[in-house]
Amino acid sequence: MKLTDLRFDCGSCACVSLADPYVLKKFVDAILQIPHFKVTLTTFYIIGDLVAPDLATAMQSPGRRELKENGLKIVPRIIPRIFEKLGDAKFVIRQTASKLITKILGEKL
Repeated sequence: MKLTDLRFDCGSCACVSLADPYVLKKFVDAILQIPHFKVTLTTFYIIGDLVAPDLATAMQSPGRRELKENGLKIVPRIIPRIFEKLGDAKFVIRQTASKLITKILGEKL
């Protein structure tokens, strides 16, 4: 399965701009539809870093605050996909999804 099969046209833009919340939402939503284990796990880690970056990373990159704000903007759209992954057959996916939900709730509250 390719991203173009998921109606995300990578060819229309030179690169994926994470600064644009609309592009970020569409991209992450498309990635979460891919059923492969490593893709899902890596996507969860990336979402977790977008939503709640650690202090060491935040200190090093000047645009990190904007990226975190955009990460929090995509949460309402992708949270149903994360809840779907709680029913996955693989324990690691279920465990990582529950940790990600806890991390998101910690940032939102």
